Amino acid sequence: MKIYDIVIATKGKEGKTFWRTIGSVFASDESHLMNSNNKPAGFTIDYPQCSGIVVARKAKKDAPS
Repeated sequence: MKIYDIVIATKGKEGKTFWRTIGSVFASDESHLMNSNNKPAGFTIDYPQCSGIVVARKAKKDAPS
């Protein structure tokens, strides 16, 4: 099983883009969440108005011992 993060981009002051994780998606090991151009799957939501992508979750680093 794979886990993906749902990440949105919002515009801040001075035109900067901020990325924020708003949820997760679980998928089977054989799945690929890519669009037809071999880029991460994208989506748009209406409130707040923003766009986002679905990206593979990065592996957590082990805590130092």
